[in-house]
Amino acid sequence: MRTFVIIIIALLSLISCNNNNKYEGYAKLGKDVYFKLIKFGESERKPQIGDYVICYLHLMTINDSILYEGVKQFKIEKNKNNILYDCLKILSKDDAAVFILPVKPYIFSVLEIKIPEVIKKEKVFKLKIELVNIQLEHEYKKEKEAFIKWIEDMNDFEKVVLKQYIENHKLNVEPDSNGIYRLVIRKGNEKKVKIGSHVTVHYEGKFLNGKFFDSTKKRNQPFEFVYGTESQLIKGLYDVIGKMTEGEKNIVIIPSRLAFGEKGSSTGIIPPYTSLLFEVEVLSIK
Repeated sequence: MRTFVIIIIALLSLISCNNNNKYEGYAKLGKDVYFKLIKFGESERKPQIGDYVICYLHLMTINDSILYEGVKQFKIEKNKNNILYDCLKILSKDDAAVFILPVKPYIFSVLEIKIPEVIKKEKVFKLKIELVNIQLEHEYKKEKEAFIKWIEDMNDFEKVVLKQYIENHKLNVEPDSNGIYRLVIRKGNEKKVKIGSHVTVHYEGKFLNGKFFDSTKKRNQPFEFVYGTESQLIKGLYDVIGKMTEGEKNIVIIPSRLAFGEKGSSTGIIPPYTSLLFEVEVLSIK
C-alpha cells in the first residue's frame, strides 16, 4: 500500500510538470501551494486531529537560502486554520517534503519566531518538513507525566548525572568558568570566528544517555549564521563556537543554565535542568 501511494504521488508530480507547472518537480496541493516528497519512511501512520507531532522545520527562500531551522512539537487542533497540518496530512512518520507557499497569509502562521525581513519582501517561500514522530494524546500525556516526576529536585539530580557521566567516561577535562566541558578532538587552522563572520557548522545534540535530539548531519543540512547576530543557537553552543577555528571539531557538555534552563525547551523535547552533549564542527568561516 505504501509503495502504491508513492507511485501515485510520483505520477502526480510528473503530470504537474507536463501541465506547465511553474515549479518543476512539484505537485499542486491546494490553491497556490505546491509540494515535493524527498524522503519516504516505512510507516503508514499519518497525523490526525488531536495528535502531537514532532517535526524538523526548515524555512527557506525560494532560492534555498536558509532563514530558520529547528524542531517543533505541537498538538494538531480541531477547526484550527493550521497550514502545518495541511502540509502534514500528506506525510507519514519519517517522511519529508518541501512545500512552496505564498508568503501571505502563511508565513506568520508557520513559526512562532520573529520573521526575517528578507522573506517579507518575497511572494513565496519554501518550507521543508520532516515528520519525526506522531503521538496520540494519551501517549504524550503519559510521557509528560513521566518527565514531571523525573525532574523533581532535578537541579541537584543534574549535578549527579553530570558527575557520573564525567567519571564513567574517564574524561580528563575541567569545566571552564561557565561550567562548560570542552574537548578538542580535531584542531582547525588559524582562521578564528569573529563578530560578523559568516559561520557554517555541523552539530549533533544528544542527552547524556546518548539519545539524539537534533543533528544537522542526519538532516544533511549544515547550520549557517552570522556570528554576533541573533540566532537559534543556545547560549552555551554559541559561546563555544566563538572560541573555535575553521576545521576544528569539539565535543562539549553544556549545563542546563546555558541551554534550556529550568523550563526546558518550548517544544517539550528537552526537559528542565538537562545538561546536553554536542559534537560541533566548524566547516567554514567567511
